[in-house]
Amino acid sequence: MGEKLEMSQYVWGENVRQVLDNSTTRLGLQKPAKFLFTIDGKLVRRSKHLMTDSDLSVQSVVHVLDADKGKR
Repeated sequence: MGEKLEMSQYVWGENVRQVLDNSTTRLGLQKPAKFLFTIDGKLVRRSKHLMTDSDLSVQSVVHVLDADKGKR
């Protein structure tokens, strides 16, 4: 259902797949993480779009993040 930004965790990886896999494990998700979104709701598809220390939303299904409220 989405969490507040205060509930965020640090997750890292060298590419999108690693970030998704590490997110699934670190966050204890029931379903595998499949999508990364920037805080303004843009889908991150390629590793070259990952930036150090960037805030991202990881999700198992496609839901756009509401940046103003800090949750879906």
